[in-house]
Amino acid sequence: MGMRGMSNVSINTRMKQFLILIAFILGGILFALSTDPASQQKIKTKLHLETDLNSQTPARK
Repeated sequence: MGMRGMSNVSINTRMKQFLILIAFILGGILFALSTDPASQQKIKTKLHLETDLNSQTPARK
């Protein structure tokens, strides 16, 4: 087993550090998306164009 030398305290500490890292990454993504409204509009426009293009393309059989 790879965990033989580790105590429960260090495993719990590593898990907390990992969860904090994930929380910071998700927070950073949310912050980046919320600060630039122009990019949100570009994304919406791009999605609308893609859905319009997909709806006009005939389905393959």
